Amino acid sequence: MAKVTAAKTGTRPLSRVGDADLVERRRAQIVEAATRLVARQGFAKTVVRDIAEEANISVGLVYEYVRSKEDILFLIYEHWSRVWGEGLEKAIARGKDPLDQLLSAVSFLVGTADRHTDVTHLFYRESGHLSEYGTDQAKQTEREMVDRLTAILEAAVAAELLRPDIDCLAVATSLILLSHGWVLKGYLLRKGRTPASYATSLVETAVNGWATPAGRKAWERRRA
Repeated sequence: MAKVTAAKTGTRPLSRVGDADLVERRRAQIVEAATRLVARQGFAKTVVRDIAEEANISVGLVYEYVRSKEDILFLIYEHWSRVWGEGLEKAIARGKDPLDQLLSAVSFLVGTADRHTDVTHLFYRESGHLSEYGTDQAKQTEREMVDRLTAILEAAVAAELLRPDIDCLAVATSLILLSHGWVLKGYLLRKGRTPASYATSLVETAVNGWATPAGRKAWERRRA
């Protein structure tokens, strides 16, 4: 009989430990170790024993907090999705107007990808190993990030900074993909650029393509 894990049944991975705080602390330790290993050698080549050794705990202890290697991959995606999502919210909150918020958001996305290149590669490379539930959760996280940028663009349209014929969803999705491109296509992009200058160029391209005259003036003022 195939082993049934929580990630396959439509819930978060189950734990045999009842102390919720202890579960989260220990899982954070497991996720930190597993992220390093999976990023370095791939999910298929990583076994739970490797993760236990990397985390400096026993294999038996790992299985107190997860039921399978697939559960650990789910927790990796869950943890780093939260890091990206919460960080993006804080970055947006620092912006004073929609264009400033857009630049702050894209700068965060590029900068975080740059600081965690291994995680960025892992997210794209290992998603095929997620369970159906894990895949659904990963897609939901992506939708939420796209929705945040879409809302900024819609606010810019409402403020008459961007033209109303802009496809906000398509532009938001493209900006996120291009932000990750700093890592995924870094061998092409890094020469002569910094994460900050690259992020600015992405936003400037979007603004120049869709700005109203008032929007272009507003962008030029903030760039002055």
